[in-house]
Amino acid sequence: MRNSAPVTIAPTGTISIIAGASSGIEPLFALSFVRNVMDNTRLVEGNAYLEAVARHEGFYSPELMEQLASVGSLDDLDVPDWVKNVFRVSHDIDPRWHVRMQASFQEYTDNAVSKTINFPHDAAVEDVAEAYRSAYTLGCKGITVYRDGSKAEQLVADFGVMGDQEQAVQKLSAGVREGLDHQTLLGVTGSGKTFTMANIVQEVQKPTIVIAHNKTLAAQLATEFKEFFPHNAVEYFVSYYDYYQPEAYIPRTDTYIEKDSSVNEELDKLRLASTTSLLTRRDTLIVASVSCIYGLGDPSDYFEMVAHVAVGEEYNRGRCCVS
Repeated sequence: MRNSAPVTIAPTGTISIIAGASSGIEPLFALSFVRNVMDNTRLVEGNAYLEAVARHEGFYSPELMEQLASVGSLDDLDVPDWVKNVFRVSHDIDPRWHVRMQASFQEYTDNAVSKTINFPHDAAVEDVAEAYRSAYTLGCKGITVYRDGSKAEQLVADFGVMGDQEQAVQKLSAGVREGLDHQTLLGVTGSGKTFTMANIVQEVQKPTIVIAHNKTLAAQLATEFKEFFPHNAVEYFVSYYDYYQPEAYIPRTDTYIEKDSSVNEELDKLRLASTTSLLTRRDTLIVASVSCIYGLGDPSDYFEMVAHVAVGEEYNRGRCCVS
């Protein structure tokens, strides 16, 4: 039959950006966000309606919009309660109301209505099951569920990819999936290569090692990746030597120089933390210097030293800590 579905709600993000509106029937994901332009200028863009209300009520300030871009929600900011109640974002809304919102539009729409049901990080399987049962009972044709942090590698940033970065992320991610041994990301200093790499890590969803030329650069990259992936195991793996002098012999003077070294215990702990994360977690990103090419031994040796413990169980310390 022609025109069997004359009523639909376009969910696409492209249309919403052009029209300056939210996509489909989705609540706003954020009320304020930051765009980083090529000269490293930060442009804070806020919701036009919220900004108009804030100016009218006298509580607008650039600092407020910066804070909002950082935390995402008005809940913990110093604004009137009635404003918080009106300007709710996706993660402020109970999942049950997400389903009911979709159902209220579905009743009068022929095509399936697109809607994301946002769950907090601590949502249980039963919570998701209840959302599906509720959607079926209320007449929804389908729902999309997203639990915060459900991706092993979840990138957290106040800005998104720009310019050629999006194309680079897609092409390099495809190359990783195809098993290409070598790919090159071109770009001058300050063009956002680290952020591009972070987006590739999120896209590919695999444990990752980033190798830097030296300890200093590795430390800088580790700090940046920890900011991008605050919920993941981002580790720092470099040589634990503060000083290392290999043994040597100088024939001309018949001089023998003994091997000498100084081990940094804190760096050794970080190396062990890297190894532990790699053996126990799927969301591991290790930033290393070239020292990572030297083996640490057989992984089975590490597993033999693992003591599995569970909440509520009792263990004999002597039995668990046998050397």
